[in-house]
Amino acid sequence: MNGVDREMRTSVWRKLRASIVLLAVGFLGIVIIVGGIRLAFDYFLRTNAPKRFASHVMNPREEFEKATGILCPLSSQLILSKDTHGGMQGDGTLCIAWTMKREIISRWLADPPPWNLKEWKRGPVPTNIGVNCSLETRPLWAVSDATGPRYGGDQQLQELLGSKDVRYVAKNRGPSSLPWHNGNLLIIETTTNSAWLFVWDM
Repeated sequence: MNGVDREMRTSVWRKLRASIVLLAVGFLGIVIIVGGIRLAFDYFLRTNAPKRFASHVMNPREEFEKATGILCPLSSQLILSKDTHGGMQGDGTLCIAWTMKREIISRWLADPPPWNLKEWKRGPVPTNIGVNCSLETRPLWAVSDATGPRYGGDQQLQELLGSKDVRYVAKNRGPSSLPWHNGNLLIIETTTNSAWLFVWDM
């Protein structure tokens, strides 16, 4: 092998090595850019998602009033505040429950219900509405037969939704092809002077 051939091979090898280094650097740069975009997107979701997209509602009183249009008195006591909404689609169920003075409950029932509905209805809550109120503590199931709606699973929700003593109103926000796919439900439990709000998106 003469000196010219050796020099040519050395030159080719240097160019090949330089090309490999450039490819490696380019690949690493792409990985860094994609990782940065992903981190930025995750940060955007965390900082710009609605406050109710959390396991516990950030401001229960504000969320209750925004969903119902009913002012919740400062004297009311929070029973439950939970939200299972999450993910890219934001599916889940929001529940906020309060206990309050009997005179406030009586005044709410004497006034027109929210969502431009005509009147409060007497329980139990129909199964096609109530079954959407599962909070993932225990799966909620429901059936309707000759005796009326029956619920099982979560004991607290089972008693609430299946009670004949509650008053309720419900708003269907789902499309006509999927009734009650999304909806709101407000239940007034007169035996415990409590109000329960459910907002679900499926």
